[in-house]
Amino acid sequence: MDRVQRGAIVGEFISPEELDARNALKVSDVLRGRRLASISYVGANRQAVILGRGGCVMTVLLDGSRLNN
Repeated sequence: MDRVQRGAIVGEFISPEELDARNALKVSDVLRGRRLASISYVGANRQAVILGRGGCVMTVLLDGSRLNN
């Protein structure tokens, strides 16, 4: 959070209240419609991939821990 506030990286934060309000089952559901994220579906099983600026795969952190898959 400090690095975002200093402008070192770009980030967006979602509050616990917003998570509750969205009642989402997947991380991709939470990020749908966000300013810095887009959702793309890849592979035969149509796995959701979260893309950030420039089409790069976005790193998602939950309480400071990286989410994979």
